[in-house]
Amino acid sequence: MDTQIDYTYKYARDFDENTPKLLEYLFNGGTDKVKIAEMIKQGLSLIEQKYDCSDFRIEIFTRILLGYKEVIGKEVEQTILNVLSKFPFEDQSCHSMCTWTENHQLIIDVSEYLLGSTYPENKFYKDKTGIDLASSALTRLNDWCEFIYKFGFSEFGSCNYYPETLGALGNIIEFSKDEKLRDKFKIILDLMCFDIFNSVTPDLTYNKATARAYVDNKINYYNYLLPHIKSLLGDEIKVNHEREACFFLMLKAKDKNGNHVYKLPQVFLDIFNTKERILKESNGLNGKEYRKHGLLKYEDKNVRYIMTSGTSGSYVALRNISKYLSDQEMWNHAMFKSVKPYKTIIKLTPFLFSIIRKLDKNNYNYTSYARGDTYTYVNNNYSVSSLTRYQVKKVSFQQVSHIINLDGLSVFTTAPAKTMDKTGSPDYWIGSKRNPDCMQFKNILIAYYKNPKLTHVYFPLEKFEEVNLDYLYKGFVFGRYHNINVMIRTNANLSWVDSTNDKSIKQDGKTPNFNLKQYDLMNNSVDDHYYIFEVDDTMTLKEFIANVLDNSPLIKEKEILYKGFQYIYNKRCHFNGIKMKNHYPRFESKFVFNDQYVFDKENPIIFVSDKNKLTIDFKEYTRKEETITK
Repeated sequence: MDTQIDYTYKYARDFDENTPKLLEYLFNGGTDKVKIAEMIKQGLSLIEQKYDCSDFRIEIFTRILLGYKEVIGKEVEQTILNVLSKFPFEDQSCHSMCTWTENHQLIIDVSEYLLGSTYPENKFYKDKTGIDLASSALTRLNDWCEFIYKFGFSEFGSCNYYPETLGALGNIIEFSKDEKLRDKFKIILDLMCFDIFNSVTPDLTYNKATARAYVDNKINYYNYLLPHIKSLLGDEIKVNHEREACFFLMLKAKDKNGNHVYKLPQVFLDIFNTKERILKESNGLNGKEYRKHGLLKYEDKNVRYIMTSGTSGSYVALRNISKYLSDQEMWNHAMFKSVKPYKTIIKLTPFLFSIIRKLDKNNYNYTSYARGDTYTYVNNNYSVSSLTRYQVKKVSFQQVSHIINLDGLSVFTTAPAKTMDKTGSPDYWIGSKRNPDCMQFKNILIAYYKNPKLTHVYFPLEKFEEVNLDYLYKGFVFGRYHNINVMIRTNANLSWVDSTNDKSIKQDGKTPNFNLKQYDLMNNSVDDHYYIFEVDDTMTLKEFIANVLDNSPLIKEKEILYKGFQYIYNKRCHFNGIKMKNHYPRFESKFVFNDQYVFDKENPIIFVSDKNKLTIDFKEYTRKEETITK
């Protein structure tokens, strides 16, 4: 390994169009071996060069080897296997691949396990046999499952990264010959589906407060989860670009008894068909919780989880990560070169390190996601979602602290981390320079920024069917879209921004057809910035405006009184006199037996509706569906 080479970050999707199309071609019955041999070249070349997201291609090639071996023929099979045999299925240096986030860990470990199991005598990277490969991958897969069971998803609520995870789940559930392992991952899929079908609107928009999202996700430019949701609901999906095909094909697959290897549990369909839903949930961990769970002991699985969880907000955690990067020779990795100068700082004593952290004016807190306590309310075709008191005043890299969806049209705020002509998380629209303090009760949401200097609202004026700006001078904005009303109340210092040079909204070409002119509403008040959102679908816009003005919010310093809310910034919050929670159990929902669930391996979780229930036993790794008889 040449650790002296200056590796530059490169992204696989920028250089490969054929590999995603290849699986679609095979799925649709393609058999031309000459064409297949030509289509594999780009993807295999990227895997050899180890560009970021090359593992997505490995996921596709793994499925091709396991599912289409007879179609592609021996020569193509061997060509693919020769390249995959040289791939380093482990964290290491001198390439552009991110291998440590939640979805990447699963994709790599699943591919490693399935390839090793399928080709047990083959020699892989570092002269490992397939048996060796499968054995090491199995250990990591079991660890990955246990962490998800205990703490939830690190990339929680992500309509961008859930599809990546679902592709890997499709491969392992369909192709693993280990029944217990398959059942473990069916449970993972159940947990994700519970979240999805609690939070998606009837128009199939899944776009909620999340650990990771980009501009195209936040503005609902493209609904990445839509084909997955449709396929789970039984729709026939014919277009199979990217990794989503791995998931769709799994849903079509049947076991030796002729039963589908996975079918969406009926209780989740019941939940989806419920008009009004509230889901409160907790995912991930904060740095302060690591010691309690034994994660500060230096072991590969603990460090890998901390890197997966995106939280390193403690000295010991950072020291362990630094040691791990050294042990794996990762300091020359394309993604770590920029932070390599901190390698020495991290080795300082905890006292000196704490001083350096306090001097950090950017409030980075060395955290990219961290534990999220999410409140999501769905009613008819709108949803309101927020992260309750999440990393208040700290930087969000890709997190979305709050978002409103009106039948596919989104509204949200951020504190811009960069000017609009610059890109890269966090920037003008992705993430936020400073997190607000969010509290929510059903359709009313408060987001309060402490001295942010600048915040703005994504409010796509041209898309609304009715807009009332008569009270803009008072800080009120009213809009109506598809018979849904929305109100924003903020500081009386709003103005529309000329977005001619907004490169951030284009996200390096990810939103090529975005052509709105007026969508950026700026707040540059010198005071704290507060936002009150209310959504309604029972009144006309005129009636809604009158109702809001008759109950006009009372705004004091750090305090807001509005329609039952008694809110004090980052302190007490009551609604109708009842104290609101800052943190939630793993799940809090009427669709969970006893209305809430705190993870305990000795006790199963029971998802329940009026008609059906699903019992998941984490100790025995079993899942049982039942019809409720009254």
